[in-house]
Amino acid sequence: MIFLKAFILLLMNVLAGFLLVQPVRWFLFFPKKQLHWFGKPVPFTPGFLRRKKTWFFTKVNFWVKYYLENAANRKDRSSKLWEWEHRIYDETYNKLDGVMRMKYLPAPVKEKIREILALFVYEFARHFLRSFVPFLVKKYELTRYIDLIEAKADVDQVMMYFDKYFHRYVTYFMLGLSGLIGLFNFVIYLLLQLF
Repeated sequence: MIFLKAFILLLMNVLAGFLLVQPVRWFLFFPKKQLHWFGKPVPFTPGFLRRKKTWFFTKVNFWVKYYLENAANRKDRSSKLWEWEHRIYDETYNKLDGVMRMKYLPAPVKEKIREILALFVYEFARHFLRSFVPFLVKKYELTRYIDLIEAKADVDQVMMYFDKYFHRYVTYFMLGLSGLIGLFNFVIYLLLQLF
């Protein structure tokens, strides 16, 4: 009887490991349609990816357009790009404090070298963020590709890849881990009961 109780403990551990993985899959992909209970919609239906697909692509399009507008407006001091550029300048300036410890150079020359190097990095980053990235976005028509991916993206296809490349391996890992924990509990329970 003791052995049977220990074996049930092992099975409960394996079942707990399995049940830890399955709700994630159900939350992301199921149910496929909105469920109703007594005429009222059930929360969290349909699955998360089915609910948020349009929202996600709308946000991506918004942020790409917002970035391009900020890159074109170089005088706007309230934009994130302006913050990033000045943060790059400040971080570079702070990292170059080793220049100030150089021997045999006067302090004004050291300061000037530090400022010139920080300004060079700042201008490079500014040109990259405001000219090169928008050039790539326009050249490769990123917004068109985002719309194309939205039209072609099928949640069932994503679910197939999720199951094939992620869910299966996580399930095996959790079953193995919970099986080892269950085996440890099995042995400890038997030892406690026998001694």
